[in-house]
Amino acid sequence: MINPILVVDDDPGFRKLLETILAGEGYPVETAAKVADARRLCSSHSFSLVISDLKLPDGDGLDVQKWFAEHAPKLPSSSSPASVPSPLPSMP
Repeated sequence: MINPILVVDDDPGFRKLLETILAGEGYPVETAAKVADARRLCSSHSFSLVISDLKLPDGDGLDVQKWFAEHAPKLPSSSSPASVPSPLPSMP
């Protein structure tokens, strides 16, 4: 059995979207809305992957990655920004 993927995002809609997509592909998924929730889940679960938003209410995705790097160093993780500014100026 594969360990679940942890999705950490404070946006409930986006968190549910990722959960639905991953579960639809057959992956077990756990979700968290905050850094503290992710840490709490790690104490009772092993994960295959952590996907985290960069901006969270009690920290950021880098806090999640640092914590998991210390407590589960072999666990892959990824952070994505809530929004990515466009490198191109908008056209008038």
